[in-house]
Amino acid sequence: MLERKELNRQLFHLTSGIAIVLLVYYNLIGVATIAVLFCIGLFASIYATNHKIPGVDWLLRNMEREKDLKILPGVGAVMLLGGALLALLLFDKNIALASITILAVGDSVSPIIGSSIGRIRHPFNKERFIEGTIAGIIMSAVCCLLFVGLGPAVIASTIAMAIESLELKFYGETIDDNLLIPVIAGVILSFI
Repeated sequence: MLERKELNRQLFHLTSGIAIVLLVYYNLIGVATIAVLFCIGLFASIYATNHKIPGVDWLLRNMEREKDLKILPGVGAVMLLGGALLALLLFDKNIALASITILAVGDSVSPIIGSSIGRIRHPFNKERFIEGTIAGIIMSAVCCLLFVGLGPAVIASTIAMAIESLELKFYGETIDDNLLIPVIAGVILSFI
């Protein structure tokens, strides 16, 4: 089972991602708003490495991974905004929303299900479970049906979640899956 902190983190990731999708879908926010939130989040994250920010400090203590607290607190939330921003800048609205949905749903459901019912370790990442990856694929594909057809939703979700389970590196640094998933899903959906 996930630790309480990690479960809180995944639920926050899920609800934040869905909120972004809904707000963009109903034209309540757009690229400019997400860009401003990303910049504010990045500044707050850097500031929070050495200072306590009321409210934010409570969230970090209850949701952030210990290693990220020391390096860049709130990096997951900031990168979620970054991934959403990239998707909206690179792809048309429906593809961007489907890509953000895969990020929000698949990337959250996978560790929650994998840690609770997973029995088969992922062959490419021993910290993950196949059951979690499958659940992430199914749930994100179903949710993507709001924006794209069944075939594209299943293909994009499958490839994005397969890549999400890998630890891809660029110049020795792990690429944040919050940036990677929406871009990969968007490219796949654009080709389909």
